[in-house]
Amino acid sequence: MIILGLTGGIGSGKSLVASYFNRFVKAVVFDADNVVNNLYNFDNNVIELVKSYFPTSVNNGVVDKNDLKHYFLLYDDLWIKFQSELHSIVWKIQKDFILSNSRRVTKYVVLDVPLLIEANYHNCCDFVIHVKANSILQRQRLLKRGMSRHEFELISRLQLSDNDRKRLSDFTIRTGLSKNFVVSQVKDIVFQIDSRVGCKI
Repeated sequence: MIILGLTGGIGSGKSLVASYFNRFVKAVVFDADNVVNNLYNFDNNVIELVKSYFPTSVNNGVVDKNDLKHYFLLYDDLWIKFQSELHSIVWKIQKDFILSNSRRVTKYVVLDVPLLIEANYHNCCDFVIHVKANSILQRQRLLKRGMSRHEFELISRLQLSDNDRKRLSDFTIRTGLSKNFVVSQVKDIVFQIDSRVGCKI
């Protein structure tokens, strides 16, 4: 089994690339954003964790994500401590996900994790793929998500520069042109990896 990690700036198209690995290479994808969303919605321990740090963000046992975002945008020591605890939970889920797939006939696992390198999630990857888009396209994608300029600037500050991501990655995929162009890059990377490890899909 080969573990691929995706790194890239916000709005670069990491989730799109992950979906193409799933669709065209039959890779299984660990979607950290989806995992966190499910934790906030359904995990009582995480809901209690949120409440212990940010009481106003939990109402009648439900996490108010808009209120929670307010604390994220403050990004003070309290948020950093909370985030550290949450990351440890996500790391355990990711570890179990990888272990579970290692026991199956799974060829590729793709980790779609924000701050893959910054939070050291890349340490368990066999290869890291840098996903890149031009800045105009990134901003367009984020505007469609309703992200504020302040939120964009904060997240950008937390992330490595494109140059550092590229330096720490094994491959680069450029998004923003055609679907076929992105798919061809995915398939080319798979071909190169298979050539290195001496196996075929």
